[in-house]
Amino acid sequence: ETKAPKTQICKACGAEFDAEMSRQRLGEIRSMLQCMAQIEAEPEDMVNILQPLAEELEDQNPAPPGHYSSLFLMNSLANCHYFLYRCSEEEEEKQHAMESFLFLKKIFLDGYSKLQGPLLNGQEPGYLQSLQRLVESGCEDDLMEGYRAELRELCTLLFGQPTLPEKLAVCGSDASGSCSGNYFLC
Repeated sequence: ETKAPKTQICKACGAEFDAEMSRQRLGEIRSMLQCMAQIEAEPEDMVNILQPLAEELEDQNPAPPGHYSSLFLMNSLANCHYFLYRCSEEEEEKQHAMESFLFLKKIFLDGYSKLQGPLLNGQEPGYLQSLQRLVESGCEDDLMEGYRAELRELCTLLFGQPTLPEKLAVCGSDASGSCSGNYFLC
């Protein structure tokens, strides 16, 4: 009987990790995300719960950051920061929340794109919805035009129009002004 080596390398990101420790951490991440999807909480509370899990990905023997569960954690945490940004009244808190949202959303989009390949990522509604939330966040930085172009190109290729069809655009522009939403989508 052949056993897998104790230390492995993630094919997606090249990270070296302890296989057993990784299985344990991925299980913790999946369990936490499943529990969090079942409760309603304020965005700040969600950030306080999910942030320690995200920080564990930076440990010496993390769950591979390119693993789908790790990426899902980053995306969920990004969405919590997005809603925290929308709820905040203090300008400094809003700025920090937007910076965190952009940082984490870009990690998710880049990681997911690498995981799925250059064209397959556009066929995943969650990727497109996440890309839409990023480009409609109101932020203007050097990378944003590239994300806008990617969304336009994928939508034109897949749907024959430069935007997501209304049925897929569940995130929309979040024009309602609500501070709540599904932290685990988009």
